[in-house]
Amino acid sequence: MNRIFESSIAGDLHRFLQFKRSLGFRYARAEFTLREFDRFLVASAHKRLPLDQAALEWLSGKPGRKPVSVSGDAAVLRQLFAFLRRSPDRAITEPRWPKLPTGSVFVPYFLSEQDVLKLVALCAGLNRPRFRAALYKALLLVLYCTGIRFGEALRLRIRDVNTRSAVLFVDTFKGLSSII
Repeated sequence: MNRIFESSIAGDLHRFLQFKRSLGFRYARAEFTLREFDRFLVASAHKRLPLDQAALEWLSGKPGRKPVSVSGDAAVLRQLFAFLRRSPDRAITEPRWPKLPTGSVFVPYFLSEQDVLKLVALCAGLNRPRFRAALYKALLLVLYCTGIRFGEALRLRIRDVNTRSAVLFVDTFKGLSSII
């Protein structure tokens, strides 16, 4: 078994991750959060904090993070504590979770047609390796013309393109499939 957790609750973290994945969740971002929390528990083991206090200290120990990111981490920890409470042989004290904002102040920047033309022209100057200019030009144009996310564009394959019917099949669009 691959031991990705090392703290005193490593087994619980592993079982929680297995449980979520058995329900069909990929839980990749949450695994990253759990690993980070696990590293915090290892580093602060000398303090001998109860788990509920350790969770709150970990959440508050990142002053430069956006509130929406802290809210996401808190949501993962809430699910973990709910999972741990189900164990009859274990008494878990859940923290008094702080009220955290879940909204984001992110404002996207929309490229103008001139911006896109400049970027495409810059792509022409890329020459090592030889296919890079064509690759970046195609990527930029697909992103601009379809509005799909960057990761979705990177996952596109030749089989996803039907040039006869002018259809682009995007396999994972927030967990759904779509045709553009």
